[in-house]
Amino acid sequence: MKIRNRLSFVFTLAAAIVLCLVSLAIHYSASTFRADSFYQRLEERMRITEQLFLEKDNLSDEVYQDIREKFLHTLPDEVEIVTLANHESIQSSDSLAVLPKSFIGQIVERGSARFQTADQQGVGQVYTRNGASYAVIVVASDAHGIAYVDNLTRMLLLFGVVSVLLMFLVSRMFAGHALKPISKKIRQAQNIGASNLYERLPVLNKNDELGHLTITFNDLLDRLEKAFETQKNFVRNASHEIRNPLTTIIGEAEVSIEKERTNAEYVASMQLIIHEAERLNALVNRFLELSRVDATDSPSQQEAVRLDEVLLQAKAEVDQLIPENQIQIDFSGLPEDSDKLVVIGSQDLLKVAFSNVLDNASKFSDHRAVKVFLRCAEGAIVVQVKDQGIGIPDTDQPKIFEPLYRGSNAIKFKGSGIGLSLTQRIVNMHRGEVKLESNTSGGTTVMLSFPTS
Repeated sequence: MKIRNRLSFVFTLAAAIVLCLVSLAIHYSASTFRADSFYQRLEERMRITEQLFLEKDNLSDEVYQDIREKFLHTLPDEVEIVTLANHESIQSSDSLAVLPKSFIGQIVERGSARFQTADQQGVGQVYTRNGASYAVIVVASDAHGIAYVDNLTRMLLLFGVVSVLLMFLVSRMFAGHALKPISKKIRQAQNIGASNLYERLPVLNKNDELGHLTITFNDLLDRLEKAFETQKNFVRNASHEIRNPLTTIIGEAEVSIEKERTNAEYVASMQLIIHEAERLNALVNRFLELSRVDATDSPSQQEAVRLDEVLLQAKAEVDQLIPENQIQIDFSGLPEDSDKLVVIGSQDLLKVAFSNVLDNASKFSDHRAVKVFLRCAEGAIVVQVKDQGIGIPDTDQPKIFEPLYRGSNAIKFKGSGIGLSLTQRIVNMHRGEVKLESNTSGGTTVMLSFPTS
C-alpha cells in the first residue's frame, strides 16, 4: 500500500474514532439530560397528586382549584397511584402489578424510588398524613423527549458517516500535497546514475524532515562518489601494477626465444622473469589480503592478544626481510598490569598491520633508525612508529590510505601502495584508529591506537 493511501486510512480511522467518541458523549449527555428533566416533571406531578389527594382537607378552595387545574394537565400516558403503605409492603392493586417489583421494593425500603424502561419512567414516594402512610406513584411516557433523542442519534450517525467520507477525501488530498515533494525527489534520484553521480538533490528547507532526508541522501551520494572514484583509481592502478611485470615477463620470454643464446644469457633472462613473477605474486597476495579484510567487519577468529608480543613478532618478521633495518622498540612506557596490553582480535591480522608500518618506516628512511613506542593512554593502547624518512607531501596525505596510491616522492622505492590501506582496515576492524603526522623534512610518525579490552 502506498504511503498516500496509508496516511489517508490512518487519518480517517483517527477521525472516525474521535467522531464516534464525541457522538457517544453527546448521545449519553442528551439521554441523561432528557431522563433527569422528565424525572423532575414526574416529581412535580407527584407532589401535585399528593396535595390533591392527601392534603385537600387542609387547603382553601382557591388553592385546591389551582392544584386541581394543574393536576388536569397530565403528561403523556400518565398514571397516578395513591395507595396505603407501611414499612413492609404497599397495598396491592392492578396498577401496581404492571410496575417493576424492584421499584416497589425500593419505595418500601428507602421511602422513595425511580425507575425507567424503554418507553416509561416513574417516581414514587411514601407520605405520612394523619397517622397513616401512603405511597404516591406517578408513571408517564416521555414520547417527545425520546423522539428528540432518537432524532439526534440519527443525525449523529448521518453526520459521522458523511464526516468520515469527507475526511478520507480531504486527507487523501492533503497527503498527496504533502508527499508531492517526496515524489519529486524520487524522480530526481532516479535520474542519478554512475555517469552523473556528481549531481545532488536540492535542499529546500534543511530544518524539516524532508530536508534532513535530502541531506542524508546527498551524504550517501558523496560517499558513493568517493567509493566509485576510489574503485576507478584502484582498478586503474591495479591494472598498471599488474601490467608492468606481465609485460616484462612476456617481453623477456619473446626476446629469449628469438634466437639461440648462451647459457649465461638464458640464466639472466630466467632470473629477470622469476624476479618479475615474484613481484607479481607478491602483488596478488596483497590483493588477496586486502579483499579478505574487506569481506568482513570483524576478525573471524577472535582471541585475547597482547600487543607487545605481536609487535615483537612483527619486528622479527621484518628482521628476516630487511636484515639491515635499525628498528628499535621502546618498552619503557609499559604498565605494570599486563592485562592493559590485551585487545580482542586476530593476532595474525595485527601482525600484518604492524609489519606493514615497520617495513614502510625502514624502507622510506633508507634503513636509518626507527623508533617504536608502546604506551597505554586513557582507555587505549597506542603504538607509535617514528622514522627519519622522506616524509609524505601535504598534497598526498589525504589519499595515502587509498589502495595502490603512492606518494609522489615514493615512486623510486619498491612497493605496491597497499600496505597502509590494509593496515588502516585491520586497525578499524579492531575498533582502533590510525593517525599519521608527516612532512618532507622531519620524517613520518604513525600512531595506531586500540581500545583496551
